[in-house]
Amino acid sequence: MISFTGSNATGARIMAAAAPTMKKLSLELGARAACVVFDDVDVERVAGQLAAAATIISGQQCTAARRVLVHASKFEAMKVALSRALASLVVAPGDSPGAQVGPLIDAASRERVASADRALAG
Repeated sequence: MISFTGSNATGARIMAAAAPTMKKLSLELGARAACVVFDDVDVERVAGQLAAAATIISGQQCTAARRVLVHASKFEAMKVALSRALASLVVAPGDSPGAQVGPLIDAASRERVASADRALAG
């Protein structure tokens, strides 16, 4: 089994190299930006950075973090810290002083964000 997270170009090379032996692949490519959290991380420091990465331009930028892959030993602590970091973001019109997250583009986007928030809290 080969698992890779990264660019489409590198993923295509891995797929081509794996094809002759029919290796099983798990490829996470393109605009599904993943953040990887290893077991040596300072959870509190990184949680704020992850929150910022996920909410850049209200999360509507192709490079905004979409997934966080967390080492099992840090999962519970990161879940709590990231939830706290996201909850502390200032949601306001983009031109308001201190605003960190502005309006979303449509109701479907608002619901996607709200459902992710509910899942994280649950």
